[in-house]
Amino acid sequence: VTTTLKEKYRATSKVKVTFDSNAPKIDVRHLYVEVSLVEPTAFDPCYNSEQGSRSEEAVFLKLGEDVSVRGKKIDLCHVFKENDRGEIPETVAIVGPAGSGKTVAVTKKLPLEWANGSFLPGAQLLFVIPVRSASERHEQVRHGDLETTGCSSLEELLGKTHKELHAKSMQEVMTFLAENDDASKVVFIVDGLDEGHIQTNNILYKLIKRKLDGISPKYRVLITARPCPTVKWLREEGIVDRHISLAG
Repeated sequence: VTTTLKEKYRATSKVKVTFDSNAPKIDVRHLYVEVSLVEPTAFDPCYNSEQGSRSEEAVFLKLGEDVSVRGKKIDLCHVFKENDRGEIPETVAIVGPAGSGKTVAVTKKLPLEWANGSFLPGAQLLFVIPVRSASERHEQVRHGDLETTGCSSLEELLGKTHKELHAKSMQEVMTFLAENDDASKVVFIVDGLDEGHIQTNNILYKLIKRKLDGISPKYRVLITARPCPTVKWLREEGIVDRHISLAG
């Protein structure tokens, strides 16, 4: 299964960086992506520095206030790097405006880096869950609600987003996820969480909150989202251990 996933990520590692349909695709290995840990005052949820007030439209996280590394720029491959206290985050959120490069960074570059051994080399499974494409698979979907696609389990969701895994491979995956006791071996990348309608009973909520039936809570999660109420929800739920923003 690991080999199958890596082969997929290597085969889909080229992207277009312009709107020109005739422009050639570029290997994501040539793209430079730098991220910064967020300064909590600058990204206080809803805080408007000019007016000295809070605005619901300016929702950002004041999370993961890791004083030892706050404001430092780090390589994208080090988003799960331990802090000076030796603590390794289990859930990381990358927040940035539309068009800032979040999707390319986490759905193309990071999976390729993992396939080549540069990102979390100890991980045996890395799954990319694009909320938009997963939610668009069914005409009844509204507001990106994955639950309305009929995904009542993680197995069903992975089956929709990773069609390269046949039935036998999926069975092996589910067995591994149920028995795994090492969070460093499994990574879920949830791209575009703001495009999904989060409810306490849908599969995305259960995945992020580690409340999946029959699945070990030992795994890491990387989330991307635009500034939105969903990000505020992440903060209020105390879900994210580290909050970072794209520097470019």
